[in-house]
Amino acid sequence: MGTLFGSTTSARTGRLAALLLVPAVVVPASTTAASAAVGDALVVTNTVSATYDVDHAWQVFNAVDRNRASAAVGGTTATINYAVGVTALGSPARSGFEVRGTLGVTNPDEQALPVELSADLAGAGACAIAAADESPATGLQVTLPPGPSSFAYACAPGSVPADPATTTVTVSWQAPAVQDEAARAAGSSSAVAQAAYAVDQRTDELTTVTNSLDGATAVDLGTFDWDDVWAAPDHRVLVKVSSLALAAGDGVCADHVNLARESADATSDTETVTVCPAPEVLGEQSFGKAVGRIRVTCQGTVRAHLVNRSGRTVVYRLRVGTKVHKVAVKSLARKQVVTHGRPRAQVTLRADGARLDRLRIPQRCQAPGVLPDTGLRGTTR
Repeated sequence: MGTLFGSTTSARTGRLAALLLVPAVVVPASTTAASAAVGDALVVTNTVSATYDVDHAWQVFNAVDRNRASAAVGGTTATINYAVGVTALGSPARSGFEVRGTLGVTNPDEQALPVELSADLAGAGACAIAAADESPATGLQVTLPPGPSSFAYACAPGSVPADPATTTVTVSWQAPAVQDEAARAAGSSSAVAQAAYAVDQRTDELTTVTNSLDGATAVDLGTFDWDDVWAAPDHRVLVKVSSLALAAGDGVCADHVNLARESADATSDTETVTVCPAPEVLGEQSFGKAVGRIRVTCQGTVRAHLVNRSGRTVVYRLRVGTKVHKVAVKSLARKQVVTHGRPRAQVTLRADGARLDRLRIPQRCQAPGVLPDTGLRGTTR
């Protein structure tokens, strides 16, 4: 040791002079060494950081108001409403937990000091210190030169570590085989540090949503931040709402495929809409319906007003009591039927099996002063 760091005699003389000039030094509470024979106590420091990575999950969605439609009458397309959006799924997955620190130690002596270094993470065990082991003895053995030294260390906290991370670093030394008044007595010194876990790297924090129809080039609908989407109601946002005119095939139905994608997790959602040609319009559908109504009087008169608005001839059935009258009315024609019935007789009007109107003839009314059909004044006996 003397040939590397100076003669023993000169070192001893310097330390004795220092003891005469410098006040007594209080050994830190974390130091377990006995009172050093010479020099100050070793000062041990510990700094630590704890980190983890997060991966954000996404899901794109695609929706339509209907999956089957017919082209409008007289046209070849149907209008379909689309909605494309994206959802932020759950809390981000945490992984890649790391604990790293630096063990600092100051050797106040003028001579190099062999020591053993160790670092431990609470709940996980020993940490790896970046230093070359100089001895086959148990533990990591290194030689501290006079003055400050530092050693990086790394710990493996596992996949579900306790938070915060707490590490303890320790420097211990043995007394030399030959004791003299310049030798340091055996001892150790430790330092404890804590650090809360913080995010180091973020994965898939942003995603880009695209949309394509029937295999066409995808259209960029925008890029979205996971935190913004997570803050939205139900953790989802509508990216685009649109109305598309989709064509039917030539006399057949045609399928149209709308594909939505997002880039971060490569999720996709597909909606298929089938559009068929406009249905054939029948005559009665284009013109209207056959309608009619009936009126009755207390004299037993029955009047039926028949209006055929359809595109074909319709046969009306007018039943007065037990008697049935069949009346054919051509397309877009009108006709009036007048007949008579007994008091309290039921009157029903039908067309194509459907009942259009139903009444009952009232009781005979009191005879008027002048008969309505003849204009003659009635007589009584």
